[in-house]
Amino acid sequence: MGKTKEHSKAIRDKLVEGHKADKGYKTLSKELDLPVSTIGSIIQKWKVYGTTVNLPRPGQPRAWPSGPHPREDG
Repeated sequence: MGKTKEHSKAIRDKLVEGHKADKGYKTLSKELDLPVSTIGSIIQKWKVYGTTVNLPRPGQPRAWPSGPHPREDG
């Protein structure tokens, strides 16, 4: 699975403003040419965190112990 496109802050802010103006997800989707599921995800994140900036993932990346990789042969 590849990396998904990161939308600009301006687009995310437009979505939130449209949501505040009681526009529906389908209307916003057609105006900004984005999937309805993307609209829902951005608005849901805004409701939970109160911001539209991209947040870092939680936790520290996992570090492998030194030595051979457990999935490598040999």
